[in-house]
Amino acid sequence: NIISAVSTYKDRYNVMPGDDKVSTIAADAGVVGDGDGQLESDENGAFWAHLRQAGLMKGTGSLPPSHSFGGLVEVDENPHANAQGNFICFTDMPGDVADIVDRQFDDGIANQGAIQSSDDPTYVIDGTTNYDLCYRL
Repeated sequence: NIISAVSTYKDRYNVMPGDDKVSTIAADAGVVGDGDGQLESDENGAFWAHLRQAGLMKGTGSLPPSHSFGGLVEVDENPHANAQGNFICFTDMPGDVADIVDRQFDDGIANQGAIQSSDDPTYVIDGTTNYDLCYRL
């Protein structure tokens, strides 16, 4: 689970993976963050490299994993107008899937809560509209 891996990393090293610029894990991973507490898009590779180097995620290197619907799992800072802060985003999620996940684990409103995927409040479920479904870290 990505959220558990991030929480464990923060507990162990007192810094967000990807933003880490001081631990031996970051140095051993060969890529460091800037240490400002925010996960900018250019720290996406460091995020995955740090979690993998710490043994908290499978795989090697700094490429983001893909999810079951073919998109990538990436970190983002302020991905939507109401989504400010550090988020993990599942890109290119079909509208019906994004709607179901939001309803089951949050409030079902696309631009509110801990899970957000749009600047609009409702999901378009037409078989062609995809969303970047983002969870607050």
